[in-house]
Amino acid sequence: MKILVINGPNLNMLGIREPEIYGSVTLADIEKMMREHGTDIGAELNFYQSNHEGDLVDRIQQAYGAEDGIIINAGAYSHTSIAILDALKAVGLPTVEVHISDPSKREEFRKRSYLSEYAVKTIAGKGPQGYLEALDTLMKGEKTGDKMISLRKFFEENTRVALAFSGGADSCYLLHMAREFGADVTAYFIKSQFQSGKELETARGFAAREGAGLTVIDTDVLNVGTVADNPPDRCYQCKTNMFHLMTVQAAKDGIPVIMDGSNASDREERRPGMRALREQGIRSPLREAGFTKGDVLENSRAEGIPGWDAPKVTCPAVKLPFGERLSVEKLEKIRYE
Repeated sequence: MKILVINGPNLNMLGIREPEIYGSVTLADIEKMMREHGTDIGAELNFYQSNHEGDLVDRIQQAYGAEDGIIINAGAYSHTSIAILDALKAVGLPTVEVHISDPSKREEFRKRSYLSEYAVKTIAGKGPQGYLEALDTLMKGEKTGDKMISLRKFFEENTRVALAFSGGADSCYLLHMAREFGADVTAYFIKSQFQSGKELETARGFAAREGAGLTVIDTDVLNVGTVADNPPDRCYQCKTNMFHLMTVQAAKDGIPVIMDGSNASDREERRPGMRALREQGIRSPLREAGFTKGDVLENSRAEGIPGWDAPKVTCPAVKLPFGERLSVEKLEKIRYE
């Protein structure tokens, strides 16, 4: 994988410039460190530094068709340059943004980065090690680079979304990426006899971690249609009710798009509830972008998302044969077996 590493204005002065903020490591030291790490992980690196905005734009454009990804620390231009943002969008390469210091803890004018609107990830406040993390991010994402671009595009086109949120691995990853890409996302948790208090507690904790709002929607699912009779289409009836309630809530909240965490490994023949997604116009950005279950778990691990390796929580109703009538007592007994 060929990766272009771009450094912007004043980064050639590392080691001299404000060492109390940026440290004593020079740009040459960082490039040497990256070359050594790149050799170990099979990355071919090209380095470029300029103090001039137009030169940085020209070099980004030259990456089209020549390199596979970009690591960029645009320095002060991160906070001012729409031209650099447009250049990154134009070449369409997976890009990781790096800042040696943490701009969110500095002056107000440094707290917005235009480049973060495009980058698949922004790494800040980790010093020179941030460059190595950026390199690892691109290499780990090599197989999912096009998928990540598609996912980012989804959130560029849908900036205000609601998420059917269970607190499981798929919906947690989708919530995390929605926030990474700057979407205004509200998580909807459906609380019925099929969900436990622990699941709600997990969902609340993760939503708070991501800085996302969470709305709990209560429903008496055992009084929906023939769900209590546990027919073969129980899952479809349950999902239809669930997404109907979310649609009503989203309309009240002024949210135009509802999404769920289904991925490309999910198949309708194995998950009959997916028919309800299609019928009610629920979007599945992970599936649309081609993310498999393996992609979700690997990326979640790399992102440090808690619970990615936790055992899957299944609906207690699936443990009863079709036709056996459901009750709160039976569901609770199954849950604690």
